[in-house]
Parts: sequence; C-alpha cells; structure tokens
Amino acid sequence: MTNFRNVPGIPQGVSRMSILVMCLRYFGGNGLSLPVSARWAFSPRRQDAGQWEGAVMSIAAPKNTRTVVEELLRRVGEGDPERVAELYAEQGDWKLSWPEAEHGRAATPWIRHRSTRADAAAHYRELAEHHVPEQVATEVERILIDGNDAVVLGEIRQTARPTRRAYRARFALHLTVEDGLVTRHHVYEDSLAVARAFEAEDQ
Repeated sequence: MTNFRNVPGIPQGVSRMSILVMCLRYFGGNGLSLPVSARWAFSPRRQDAGQWEGAVMSIAAPKNTRTVVEELLRRVGEGDPERVAELYAEQGDWKLSWPEAEHGRAATPWIRHRSTRADAAAHYRELAEHHVPEQVATEVERILIDGNDAVVLGEIRQTARPTRRAYRARFALHLTVEDGLVTRHHVYEDSLAVARAFEAEDQ
C-alpha cells in the first residue's frame, strides 16, 4: 500500500474525481505508471471546514501472476482442496489433454472438464483419493510468466491407490491469473502413463 500526503493545489470543494485526475497527471509527468486494474481509495483531510490539509491516496495493486501461481503450487503441496480452490475464480476455463472418450472413467474420475470453483475443489479431492498420499511428489522445473499467463513445467511422481502401481508423467500447466484469481487451467500431461497405472490387471 502506497500513501501520498499533502498534495498541493487542491481548492475548496474539489471532487474526488479531480484528485484522481491530478494524481494521474503527476504520475504521467514524472514518467511513472500505474496498473490499469489498481483499486483506488481517497480520504480527504481538512484542518477546518474551509481549508484542505491534503489528501491521502491509496493504491492497492493486484497480486501479480507469479505470486498467485507460486501460492497455488504451495497450497497444492499442502493437500487441502478447499484452500487450493480459493485461488480459482467462481467461473473458469478448465481443460485437460486427455481424449474426450477417457473423461469420467470410473478409474480416473478427476479427468473431466470443470468450470467452477467448487469443481476445482472436487478435482483436487478426487485426485488425492485415488493416489497413495505418502508416495506423491511433484518436481517443478520452471515457471514461465508472460503478463497474466503462466506455464508451469515439471514432472509428477505418484502411485495409483487401486493398483499400487507407481508412475511418472511430465506435464505443462497453463494458468491465467486475473484480479488475483486463476481463470484458466489447462493441463497437458502424459495421459498414457497415468492411464496405464490405473488399468486393471485383466485389461
């Protein structure tokens, strides 16, 4: 949070919009920039009814993409689906690289399209229920950031609970962050490695 006090040249009865315009001119004239989605709050201050002491301007900058992505990965590691879902928008764009015919199989129920925050919580809950918790590891090799978009590259190492088969699968996770929340979750992974780990012995 940044505070600007004792802004000069504010006449009696000036509106809050006028204060905003003055501040924007100040920043522009000094070669500074502000985030477009910043939230603004003004608190005029007076010594008495006729004189302005100045004004306080607060800028609450949005959380940046890397901060949100790193927090998401941290919460995934903690294993609390509800806490993870808090970082997703109420409505989002969710896709998996699996063939449509493989979505919703009894062996891998977490493989399906999602669209809501509640869906996100269900995804992480179902994923945990079908793996051995003591044998879960994720190696994040790189996080690439481009504005609101992030790509997480790495490898997951897990053990399927029904078959007790261990597997490794490389992945790329494309996330979009808007206003501090994840609005896009696209996963590209080695789906064959996962499917084979969950296949019944007679298949």
